[in-house]
Amino acid sequence: MTAMKQTPIHESAPRSAMAAEVAGWLVAAPVSLPAGLLLADESHRGKVMIHGRAGERAVEWLGLAAPVAIGQSTRAGDVAVYRLRADQLFVNTAPGGEGALLAAPTAVDGDMITITDVTHGRAQLRLTGPRAAELLSRLCALDFHPGHFPDGTAQTTSVAKTTQLVIREDVDGVLSYSLVGARSLGVYLWTTIQEAARRL
Repeated sequence: MTAMKQTPIHESAPRSAMAAEVAGWLVAAPVSLPAGLLLADESHRGKVMIHGRAGERAVEWLGLAAPVAIGQSTRAGDVAVYRLRADQLFVNTAPGGEGALLAAPTAVDGDMITITDVTHGRAQLRLTGPRAAELLSRLCALDFHPGHFPDGTAQTTSVAKTTQLVIREDVDGVLSYSLVGARSLGVYLWTTIQEAARRL
């Protein structure tokens, strides 16, 4: 029997805390916060970094077209591709979906591509609610105005003095942000967001 994987948030949660089993992972239960905010643990989602100027050929393996502009994204179903630099893409998939991308060719017309599965090495949190941008503005210096950071935008920045990839992914028209960063900092950010919400 395959051992159940645990997200970093669930690992550090009290034993009495609610948890859900999702695609072979134990995931911490979402937390309702003041001001109508919801904080969810999505660390079980597939996360892949692609380096190389021919990286878009790797995502074509999934039937996707990579975004052209830095900071922008393309999406098909439960797979999203974000261009972080001219030679770097980040792919976010449903749990377990990262496996298909790891089978993509790593050399295209002489250009080498590095495909790295970072699913286990990164925490992923989602903050949803009408005041999500207001809360994040207290933790980082990004300009969250819709004109500067529209839905589908991604940018690496400092959040509560930790390096995070901040992604705006609205849910059914409700403001929502994903934060992807080092696994070891996931619990710190999880608790810091909750403390900031109580001060709203």
